[in-house]
Amino acid sequence: MISNELIFDSTVFLIHAGYIAVAIGVFQKEPSYLSVIDYWTKVFIGIFLLWRFNSFAPAKFTEFDRKVVFSAGMFMFVTTIVNTYLLSYVKKAKELGKFAYGRVKTEFARGNPEEQK
Repeated sequence: MISNELIFDSTVFLIHAGYIAVAIGVFQKEPSYLSVIDYWTKVFIGIFLLWRFNSFAPAKFTEFDRKVVFSAGMFMFVTTIVNTYLLSYVKKAKELGKFAYGRVKTEFARGNPEEQK
């Protein structure tokens, strides 16, 4: 039977790999992937914590439980901050790109200033 620790460690690894993949490709794709990954990560963490620490099970707190609780708290805290930063950064980069594209387009439409003299 697969242990809870193996499931937890494997899922955390996959989530981290997903975040890295999105962060690297975030400028080429729509940043909505960040909110989708963030949503499902929080759903997974919530379900795992409810399943692991349900009130119908006998109360016992092991080293693995300490690892799960700390990892879940840190992961939710850090991803909230990182997602907010990345989304605002992408928004600013898009606005800057539109501004630069507009200036180039305007200069191109005017033609070569040397030819107009």
